[in-house]
Amino acid sequence: QRPLCTPPQAYIKSTKGTGYEEYGQDWSWAGSLQGAWQDGEWNELEGDFIISSAQASAHSAYVYLNGPPADAVVVWDDISIAPFVEEVIECADSNTVILHDSFDAGSYDGWTSNHSPGGYEVTGPTDFFVAKGRTATWQGPAKILPQNWASCIQATSTYTISSKVRLTRPDGTKSQCEGSIGTSTYGTRCAKLVLFTEDVNPDGGANIKSWKSIGQAFPHKDGEWFDFIAEYDFTEAIISTEHLVVRRMYFENPEDGVEIAIDDFKIERKVCPTDGVVLDADFSAGTYEGWNSNWSPGGFRVTTDTDGGDPYFMAVGREKTWQGPLHSLPIKCMTGGMTYKITAKYRLTRPDGGVSLCQSSGSKCIVLSMYSRDVDGSQRWKNLGGGSAGSDGIWYDFATTFTFDAVELDSSIADIRRVYLTGPEAGVDISMDNFKIELV
Repeated sequence: QRPLCTPPQAYIKSTKGTGYEEYGQDWSWAGSLQGAWQDGEWNELEGDFIISSAQASAHSAYVYLNGPPADAVVVWDDISIAPFVEEVIECADSNTVILHDSFDAGSYDGWTSNHSPGGYEVTGPTDFFVAKGRTATWQGPAKILPQNWASCIQATSTYTISSKVRLTRPDGTKSQCEGSIGTSTYGTRCAKLVLFTEDVNPDGGANIKSWKSIGQAFPHKDGEWFDFIAEYDFTEAIISTEHLVVRRMYFENPEDGVEIAIDDFKIERKVCPTDGVVLDADFSAGTYEGWNSNWSPGGFRVTTDTDGGDPYFMAVGREKTWQGPLHSLPIKCMTGGMTYKITAKYRLTRPDGGVSLCQSSGSKCIVLSMYSRDVDGSQRWKNLGGGSAGSDGIWYDFATTFTFDAVELDSSIADIRRVYLTGPEAGVDISMDNFKIELV
């Protein structure tokens, strides 16, 4: 009959001994029940927890609930504890979509809010998931991956993980993510996707836990949906079920008080094309297609000219020469020692009304570069080709050929491989369209 200050917590108290003799007590937090809450109404809460090996071997174990304020009147009914029913993924060689959660018909699709006190709900006219009442940066939409998901994953393949993400603050103030647009703190507190893994330690002792960053959303305005997209290679260790306890993906990072909403979450295996075209972006659907502006403070957008025309990508508010349109290089679909043709359309503009150095002096014109970082931390930069001098506001054709060596395309040592347009001085916006890499 009063708001819950914290969600009900499920604790386990296990004891060792015989009869009524209790000693070696182990009090451990196991999880929280979550869900939308409204005073005076019946509210359905659910959660899950994992029994540790120590608890499983105890003489007895107790589960109890706490959380509401001491003077609150809480009525419980229909309490059940049952084995978790695993979601089963049907996969086949021809099926590249490993997971797709769209929250249709109000279903949670197995998502929770990672212990956010405000719980979570599926809401809105289009049925999207939102984590509410967050009090810690690590809280947000979270899902335990089905135990058989690894059977659909190939360690030799790259996977695209995409989702629509939206940030809002119920108090009407601006999130730090939106507030970072156009500032030196660009990208602060925007949503990140993390993979948490936990495995039994084969040598005994505490379970082995790790947190792996998959990708981050770039700054966008509160209340607007952002197309999150990242590419990730699942290792054999992640896929292995030999010592598996849990695999969980979750969105985190915005400051407390910011609600994180997601929709249309998808994990999909990238399939290499058979026509030799390994990257082709025309932005005709109005989406980013995996491109960003390499941390340009002004961000990026897909837009059209005021007189119409086809959509194109634009990196704006650049403060460094190396900032501009950027995309990961699909090295698993490329062959070392082969020559590739790279083409694009580009345009330079100065929103302040000035003239770029490329137009005025023929310097600081477009360059296509490649950035490489290996798993050992070593880094390399290469210029793949450059554009010629030209006038601002005019679309030009860029074309070059480049032979990628086997080391650059070796996925066993590669951590990051990216291509990006760079060169013009700060203050020059770079527009790009019809970017293509194809085998010669």
